[in-house]
Amino acid sequence: REGGKRAPLAVRGASLRGIRYTLPVPSAQVKSALLLAGLFAEGVTEVEEPVPTRDHTERLFRHFGLPLGVEGNRIRTRRADPFPAQDLVVPGDFSSAAFFLVAALITPGSEVVVEGVGLNPTRTGLLQVLASMGADLEWRVLEGEAGEPVGYIRARYSPLKGVSVDPALIPLMVDEVPILAAAAAWAEGETFIPNLSELRVKESDRVAAIAHNLRALGVEVEPFHDHRIAMAFAVAGFPVGVRVWEPGWAEISYPGFFRDLLGLCGGS
Repeated sequence: REGGKRAPLAVRGASLRGIRYTLPVPSAQVKSALLLAGLFAEGVTEVEEPVPTRDHTERLFRHFGLPLGVEGNRIRTRRADPFPAQDLVVPGDFSSAAFFLVAALITPGSEVVVEGVGLNPTRTGLLQVLASMGADLEWRVLEGEAGEPVGYIRARYSPLKGVSVDPALIPLMVDEVPILAAAAAWAEGETFIPNLSELRVKESDRVAAIAHNLRALGVEVEPFHDHRIAMAFAVAGFPVGVRVWEPGWAEISYPGFFRDLLGLCGGS
């Protein structure tokens, strides 16, 4: 519709050829889509990132022995020969775990341990920021599969202080910015989070949604049809109570999120 600008979309298969593409903004999803397409394309496919993003796809390529070359921020692949299927254990999602970690950090007397969670260093920038805010956090890599580090994280209630976030960490925590904002709402002093242009083109304009809901904190919160906003501000209001309209949006990435969140306090 409208010249291909709106969904639903129709995709018609065709012979693919490799391209060289520079990402205008950091996006692990776009990078991964191009690399996967490059496995079925003639010639070389090269993706250049403005800054490094999550590298799950590159780790999986290495695990399966697929063509991969990495030079700085440039990643290359080409048509792959047939390769055998393998069984994989997928680590727990750090982005989902982050909501429970922050809930414990801002709720007096609380402690939570998340086990079997992925600790890929291209995903865990939030841990560094929370630690700089004074969070009582402990994490350790115990094992891994397909090149992915896996371990546990322990979080205990901590008085937090505001910080200025290093811009270099934003690509390593872009999906966790809403829950960082929730933590910052309970921190003493100002927290400054830069370089958020990518968040304006997610399921909602997350920058606007965060600002709107921070102003409304303590009353009703609108999720803007965005799963991470719904979950982040449920956590932000966890110590004092908050009402989230249309909580079902959390089901997009975490079915049963509110059941599990309420389970931390005995279902109340």
